[in-house]
Parts: sequence; C-alpha cells; structure tokens
Amino acid sequence: MVFTTDWHVTTDGSDSNGSITIPYLSGLLQETATMHANILGLGFENLQLEGLQWVLSRQWLKMTRYPHRQGKISITTWPSGKGGIT
Repeated sequence: MVFTTDWHVTTDGSDSNGSITIPYLSGLLQETATMHANILGLGFENLQLEGLQWVLSRQWLKMTRYPHRQGKISITTWPSGKGGIT
C-alpha cells in the first residue's frame, strides 16, 4: 500500500535563501512514515503491546530542485517488508 501526503515548507524549515533544509525534510519523511505506519495498524501504540517497534532505516530522496518557503511538496512512502533486527 502506497501512501502520499503533501506538506508546505514553513519558515522554520527553510534556510536564509528560502530553500528547504535537509534536517527539516528528513523530519517530514519521518512524519510521513509514521502516519503511514498508523494507517497500516503498525504504529507505535499497536506494536508497543507486542514489545516491538518499527524503524525507518532507509530514505530515498529524489529532488529535481530544492523546494522553497511556502512551497508544497509531496512525500510518498511504501512498506518494504518485515526484517529482523538491524
């Protein structure tokens, strides 16, 4: 199941030139993955009952340009299967 959501680049997520910062973008990737895990029933609360948790272990980023302040970006996530301890 693929999940896509849109975000707006905020002032605190942009540098002095108005471009999105990599730490801010990484946070949005994590938030999107969290939202997707919740939809799939694999969110923190669900897994905590079993003594488990998920971890975002890889990010793949494709940008044709850096988004700017107040710009809209779309982030898509998809499950890559279950793994063991990494």
